[in-house]
Amino acid sequence: MAPGSGRPRRAGLRRSGSGESQDFNLLGLSGTLQYFLAEHQHLSFGATHAERAPVAEELFADGAHLAEARYLEGEEDLDKEKSFNLELGYHHHNEEASGWHAARVEANLFYNRVTDYIYAANTGEENHEEELAVYGYSNRDAVFYGAEASVRLPFAGGHYVELFGDSVRASFTSDLDLHHGEEEGEAGHDHDHEEGEGREYSRDVPRMPPLRIGLALGGDYDQWNWELRTTKASAQERAGAFEEATDGYTRMDLTARYNLKLGSTDAVLFASARNLLDEEIRNSASLLRDFAPEMGRSVEAGVRFIF
Repeated sequence: MAPGSGRPRRAGLRRSGSGESQDFNLLGLSGTLQYFLAEHQHLSFGATHAERAPVAEELFADGAHLAEARYLEGEEDLDKEKSFNLELGYHHHNEEASGWHAARVEANLFYNRVTDYIYAANTGEENHEEELAVYGYSNRDAVFYGAEASVRLPFAGGHYVELFGDSVRASFTSDLDLHHGEEEGEAGHDHDHEEGEGREYSRDVPRMPPLRIGLALGGDYDQWNWELRTTKASAQERAGAFEEATDGYTRMDLTARYNLKLGSTDAVLFASARNLLDEEIRNSASLLRDFAPEMGRSVEAGVRFIF
């Protein structure tokens, strides 16, 4: 099986009040191959080419973004982002079998090469009026690669065990060219980094998730289901330029759902207990990780009606 598709399109942005506009011609291509090793297992291979135009904020931002606790500077000369992506997968599904043959296996390897990746780079400077770190949007070539896998083993009575994990590495392959505010001599910004340090920058792409592995135990019955899921995350030491590393953590969540019918209306009773170990979790992919960790131990219960 080898489906594929392609789509050209055009994207335009206009800055209100100034008459300035930006136009981008974009192209998307994708194709997949599937090779069946047996009736219930197959290999998959996918290749895509995608292009993304910068959004208005990335082009024209110039001010404090209080919800993200940072000062953003856009770049009107940003190029479109172009990515070439490869993915190889193995899949085994056979719910009607028993024992090991009923295992559900998913495994994927991916490699993404991005030309002119658009991101907000931490400049290592601070806007002294707003007292916020300055981030400047820029283009930079980058490579992302990683893997994810899960194995789910069903047992009698609707019980199951699932093992899972994922890992991603991302690094820049070109130097950073930031020139935000150069004409004004970086007016309003304080330089917190040492001489020369600010233009070298890290090769690590910021806000990437760490290595994660986990175990889930659960049951899926006629009207209700439950799951106890434990995830172990490593420390993220490759935080990127002027970013803080995050510690590893162990997160344990318990969820349950009960389906019922009230007359002609379907309803779901649900309950969950999150972060049972009450760990301090700072999400390395979050912009606010230095200011607000994720919620500690919490319990939630409710009913959801389906009309």
